[in-house]
Amino acid sequence: MIIRRWLSRGRMFATGLDKQDRNLLIRAWWLLHLVRIGFRLTGFQRIRHLLVRKTPDVPNRDETSNLETARRAAVLVAVASKYSLGHPNCLARSLTSAILLSRMSISSDLRLGVKKTPNSPVFHAWVEVQGQVVNDDPEVASEYIAFAGDPDGRVFD
Repeated sequence: MIIRRWLSRGRMFATGLDKQDRNLLIRAWWLLHLVRIGFRLTGFQRIRHLLVRKTPDVPNRDETSNLETARRAAVLVAVASKYSLGHPNCLARSLTSAILLSRMSISSDLRLGVKKTPNSPVFHAWVEVQGQVVNDDPEVASEYIAFAGDPDGRVFD
């Protein structure tokens, strides 16, 4: 009964989307759960290497279009997380966004950062495309100190 109500509520929301966005929302919902299960079974590095595809540099791609598509995908991941079982954290949402973008041949960087607070450090994850934050507040990159990665600043490659 509860699951039926939950599914019908999700169906009502998805009816306002075009077919491509609806399919992306469904993929995001499933991937989000797969990522969360993968974290518990195998850990972050392993699930990331299994699901994220290397994206080759494709010439003549419209960078503005890529950025808009990436932001749209991130919004759909956020919507999927609201309808998911449990409450996915920023790492699960960001990794799901990075996976979806890699499958759409859009190069993205998964960033992990830390912010010092009086009580304890606060950790956060976000995704950048062309140096711009796509799945969070644009100021997050300046609020958190990103962990060192390769010379391009990518943490996990």
